[in-house]
Amino acid sequence: MAVAFVVLVFLVLLNIPLTGYETVTVFQSDFNATTSHWYYRFMPFLIPKPGSTCDPYIFNVGDAFTGDYSFFQWQVDSVIQPTAGDSSIAYKGAALTSCDVSSVYIDGNLLLWNVDFTVIMTCTDSSLNITARTDFSISQLPGRYSPLLGLIRYFNNGTTDARGAILNGVIQQATEDLGARAYSAYLGSNFTSPVITSIQAQFQPCPMSVSNTRCATVPPVFMIQYAASGYNNAIMLQYDYNFEQNPQSIPPFLGADVAGPIANLLQAVYAAVRIDLGNPSPNNFILHPSAMNNTIIPLFAATPYSSNISSRVSSLYEIWAHPNATLQQFLPVTLDGPAHIQAAYPCRIQTRKRTGSLIISVLVATLSMFSGGWALFMIIATLLAKRKDSSANRCVGHYDADGIAVGPLWRDDQAVGDRPPASRSESLSLKSLRKDHVYEPVNLV
Repeated sequence: MAVAFVVLVFLVLLNIPLTGYETVTVFQSDFNATTSHWYYRFMPFLIPKPGSTCDPYIFNVGDAFTGDYSFFQWQVDSVIQPTAGDSSIAYKGAALTSCDVSSVYIDGNLLLWNVDFTVIMTCTDSSLNITARTDFSISQLPGRYSPLLGLIRYFNNGTTDARGAILNGVIQQATEDLGARAYSAYLGSNFTSPVITSIQAQFQPCPMSVSNTRCATVPPVFMIQYAASGYNNAIMLQYDYNFEQNPQSIPPFLGADVAGPIANLLQAVYAAVRIDLGNPSPNNFILHPSAMNNTIIPLFAATPYSSNISSRVSSLYEIWAHPNATLQQFLPVTLDGPAHIQAAYPCRIQTRKRTGSLIISVLVATLSMFSGGWALFMIIATLLAKRKDSSANRCVGHYDADGIAVGPLWRDDQAVGDRPPASRSESLSLKSLRKDHVYEPVNLV
């Protein structure tokens, strides 16, 4: 009895984790999310492996996404190597360590006091081989609404993370340097200098996966491959580095008035976007002010239209090299690690059933296992008894006085069945015999 009670308690404890929990689908921000239950210490084989309970998030061309820092909003521009179907990406929470800025597009219009930006990010990991783009504008026009996502979050979401506002301030200050120099040239040239500047610059990718190489320590390298300048009289001059014998990072045809500010603006955008990727590269002047002297031009070239010192000083350099008290309280800018794409993954986890369902499930499973175990015990016990004595499962009435197994010669009246009726003489002779002795030896061989 005690053994049966112990077995019953053991079966109850066994069936609680086996039948007392059910699988439900929930959304998790971590693809490798797992659950923890009390019975895992006794049943380690039930512990799920990270990534085995969640389904990947599917990205298609045109889908928008943000990273952990959410300073910029991205959009899938192209899928280079699909991992889901013919044209999609199955994202499983991989860090953006293989991603880096590859191209920066700048389109400035002096007459509209507006500069539009498009940044292309390239990811080369086999599980995330895509290009993505982010678009934003710096404008003095109140009717244009396309600021950095980090700035929107800082002012509208109540977040205390001021890094988004700082990145916006860095890019805006570099943009104002470009606008001020272009405006001075426009006035000084009697409105004959360019009013539109449009460029496409290529950067040498240096993702975190190769951050130990030289590209992470030297000043970021870029090359303006295509450029155009527009004038008031509708004339447009275009530049293609493929036709240049000795192409320079900044083509001279853009003019000395805007060459320095464009270089600073490209470096500012490049550094800001890489912070959104979580790249702690040592040559990022926003993260490491010591790299600023090798990255940002502090004093622009003197030109006929900008010759005094005030028009030559880079306000971006001055503000970042000598931050005021308001800016100083938010410095230094730091990172929390590599960025991941923010996504909600459907995950299957085990949760305890409601009390009534749990009791019924455990009770049914326990009784079924107990009954099955008891039947198995009886079968095993019978087999063991037969191995010890082949006659162990026969009734005592089926043996004669010498212990020889015998079989009945006839059936009693209730079990006559289809036996043909006996003759009268046979019936009379049988009546004088006792039933328990009317047997003949049975050959067991």
